[in-house]
Amino acid sequence: MEVVENNNSNNNVRQSETLINPDSLCERLADKNSLGFCVAVGKSTIDHEEAGEGLFATGEIKRGSVVAIYPGRVYMPYQFASIHKEFLQHQGSDSDPKDLSDTAREYTSIFGTKDEPNMAKIQRYDGVIINATRDGASRLNPFAFGHKINHPPAGVAPNLMVCPYDFPPVDRNISGVADMEEREMDPFQMAVHRFMRLFTSLGNRKSGSTPLKLSPYIPNKYWEKPHLLSYDLEVEVQSLVLVATRDISNNEELFVNYRFNPEMELPKWYHPVDSNEDRRRWGL
Repeated sequence: MEVVENNNSNNNVRQSETLINPDSLCERLADKNSLGFCVAVGKSTIDHEEAGEGLFATGEIKRGSVVAIYPGRVYMPYQFASIHKEFLQHQGSDSDPKDLSDTAREYTSIFGTKDEPNMAKIQRYDGVIINATRDGASRLNPFAFGHKINHPPAGVAPNLMVCPYDFPPVDRNISGVADMEEREMDPFQMAVHRFMRLFTSLGNRKSGSTPLKLSPYIPNKYWEKPHLLSYDLEVEVQSLVLVATRDISNNEELFVNYRFNPEMELPKWYHPVDSNEDRRRWGL
């Protein structure tokens, strides 16, 4: 079994804790006696020069399965408002663009530039923004590739849907994510909970090692720790998961509807899946 060492004290785990290499972990999860599938990044099947990479199923995926997690840095709505305000203040001054404060520079990180917009960001229904170009994209989690999933080409229906998910608080005293009564969960929470719990059962039992802690596998973290008035103590961090809307075959490319605002200038490769749904999404 391949292993890596975790030396990140911010994850609240012991330094140099032995963790399974993500490739080995993916292979074991894809076993029919475990999750039965994993995902892999590869050249997209979309016939467009800007298609680039896409995400593919490795194994048979059942409808309703959690397929991927959207990784990256998480911004609470009030944090983004503060970042935006400081950026606008700088834009309205005579300051050199090179003198942007760290906070104002974060705005460019989220949105990119006019010539190179950041396409690896997403906003939840509650205003929380996740930016996959910034830290938090844990390479230990083999499912942390939600940002690699493409919008479907014309005539192709998406096979995934986006679902907000809040990771429950990590118990600092025991391995894994703190247990929750499954009867208190909605179906999506239950699916992700069971999905993440699989990691605790993949330790090297023959050597008697401690079951894996889950915190290093959570691929999201806050830009800054939220203040108490906005911070839910029952949440470790907000995230998004991608859920299969139908059965998906081995090697099939994964697609999700981006639902871009129809009143914005749309990329040439973007073909609306459902224009009415897009308008509802943006309150138009």
